[in-house]
Amino acid sequence: MKHGYHGNVLLVELIIVILFFSIASVFSLGVFASARQIEASTTSMGEMEQQIQTWSAMLFGREDVEAYLAELGFSADDTAYTMSDGEVNWKATVSREEKPAGVMITTTFTGSDAKSNEASYTTSAYFSKEV
Repeated sequence: MKHGYHGNVLLVELIIVILFFSIASVFSLGVFASARQIEASTTSMGEMEQQIQTWSAMLFGREDVEAYLAELGFSADDTAYTMSDGEVNWKATVSREEKPAGVMITTTFTGSDAKSNEASYTTSAYFSKEV
């Protein structure tokens, strides 16, 4: 009789251990799934920032910003230039500020994706007037 009683206690302990590890695995899988989503979001942000910085670097020293944006595939709207490549919606705004000695051109690139990630970068260049 005592032998059967110890067997039941062992069975209950085994069930409790299995239950504990089942619950722990459910929580850990949730954490890993969340980490995967964060990693994908971070990767998307990095790619957008890299593309924006590449475009900004190519603008360095160019006064014909609008022509360059057209070459890239941007289309002119009322206040900005826009382009969509399927995953990211791109926007570029260009402002020109006339100064007595030249012109300051400021271009801001912004990219946003479906996951509500957004990256933005502003670049400015000053072009002096020929004397």
